[in-house]
Amino acid sequence: MRLFQDTNVLLDVAMKRAGLVEGSSAVVSLCGSEPHECWIAWHTLSNIFYILHRHLKSATRSRQFVNELLAWVQVPAVDQGDACRARDLPMQDLEDAMKVAAAEACRADVIITRNVTDFTGSPIPACTPEDFLARNSGSTSFSYVLGGLSLANSGSSHVPDPHGQQAEHEREHRI
Repeated sequence: MRLFQDTNVLLDVAMKRAGLVEGSSAVVSLCGSEPHECWIAWHTLSNIFYILHRHLKSATRSRQFVNELLAWVQVPAVDQGDACRARDLPMQDLEDAMKVAAAEACRADVIITRNVTDFTGSPIPACTPEDFLARNSGSTSFSYVLGGLSLANSGSSHVPDPHGQQAEHEREHRI
């Protein structure tokens, strides 16, 4: 399944947002394992860098997060036709429409987001991390580590840690 991750889901994990990080981490941990792939829009990288840099006050750590993110996500090739498609989508926000056009370019099955209503008018269904997990709870088993450099799912995927915390400070959770 091709999972298209919205910026806010990745920021839940990066910033350890209380009450949100668990669901987002669980979805992210599915990426890179059969049958799941993780895709993001090109501009998600700059958005994440900008927000993390403001939050962490460190360009180095923000860039490290983006570099580690690029090790396990995929970014679809988009062009002027996709930009025109985004412009023409019946959506309120052009930036969200650009994500939808990128999701179409990679043939995503679902957009995982915190703001489902922002994707009204999208031809690709959108859902929250928790809704996705509830609908797909029997499809795979996985575990994830909060605050670490890796998310375990048969050792095949990881999420970067912009805070640079060591494994001894991590808490392991099983879903």
